Amino acid sequence: NGRLGRVTGFDRESARYEVELQGGGALSLRPRNLTQRCQAAVAGLQSRPELNGSVVAIAGYDEASGRYTVHLPATTATMGLQRKNCVLPSGTRVCLCELASERHNGQMAVITDVDKDNGRYTVRCQNGDEVKVKLDKVVCKRPGLAHGCAVGSPPPARLCVARRGVQAPRLRTPAEAQSSAATPVQKSLA
Repeated sequence: NGRLGRVTGFDRESARYEVELQGGGALSLRPRNLTQRCQAAVAGLQSRPELNGSVVAIAGYDEASGRYTVHLPATTATMGLQRKNCVLPSGTRVCLCELASERHNGQMAVITDVDKDNGRYTVRCQNGDEVKVKLDKVVCKRPGLAHGCAVGSPPPARLCVARRGVQAPRLRTPAEAQSSAATPVQKSLA
């Protein structure tokens, strides 16, 4: 618990991530035991407009309120922000939720592009589809536990952080590096 590490791979047969720990050692972790830690830019916040444009660290997500718990910059204070007020960066792993099309609800995806002006992400789903979704239609949290993301299904190839405080830098697989070139968007969802 609390040790830093880096995600080095994913074993599809065992459905586990391989995590190399700083200072030596390795772990093999199930997707449900992984948590992505990420940052977001605050946007469109009316109650505290002075926070717009600042970068916050996402500490968790409250299903009941539909809000992220975020750490405010340069303080120890936290607050709850709606998903639409947190702009996640490209490369963030998310679960899709509350879409008009049930086909993509609950799927894990990676954000490939952020259109701040229109308030949309372009995401590549685990089934290979690339779609555009509104900012509030994704949840950045533990795979397998967000809005029906299936536990045990093969997760995306890279994550930032393993639960228990094991932090890992973002990894790019060779396939992601090749596919990062512009890919035509197949669908646009609400």
